[in-house]
Amino acid sequence: MTRAEKEQAVAIWKARLEEAQLLILTDFQGLNVVQLNDFRRKLRQINAHYEVGKNNLLSLAAQRVGQEGLKPYLVGPTAALYTTEEPVAAAKAVRSFIRENPKLKLKAGLIGGKVINSGQVLQLASLPSREVLLGRLMGQLMSPVAGFIAVLCGTHRKLLGVLEAIKQKKEDRA
Repeated sequence: MTRAEKEQAVAIWKARLEEAQLLILTDFQGLNVVQLNDFRRKLRQINAHYEVGKNNLLSLAAQRVGQEGLKPYLVGPTAALYTTEEPVAAAKAVRSFIRENPKLKLKAGLIGGKVINSGQVLQLASLPSREVLLGRLMGQLMSPVAGFIAVLCGTHRKLLGVLEAIKQKKEDRA
């Protein structure tokens, strides 16, 4: 690689680090091309990408965006999964692929500008999706409103019950 190509590669990785909602560094040693292409195909379905990178270029890019915490993980064969979409979906895809192909090893991750270890990446994968979390939040927010409406309706129901009982009592007398 010429110096200009290296600078261009560092600029590309720098942009990816800045835009990524989630970046996961992996050791892909022991996997064949067919397995890696299958993994990439699955990731494309969730708008995630998986690329092999040169450690020194990744290190320079990480340094330029202020993520020196990634440097200790940039040793040996390294490939990076990155996504600008749902981070949990990408983490789940990695966990699923690791179950099928245990040769893929997690090194570290980067989410929200914070470096996380492989265990935290797996914890992220155990979270429900964003849509499920938003649904639960909306349920919690709507719960007091629904309770208030039930209380208001209950008063009307009691009044109708009393009026019905009075009507029934008058009909029995007649």
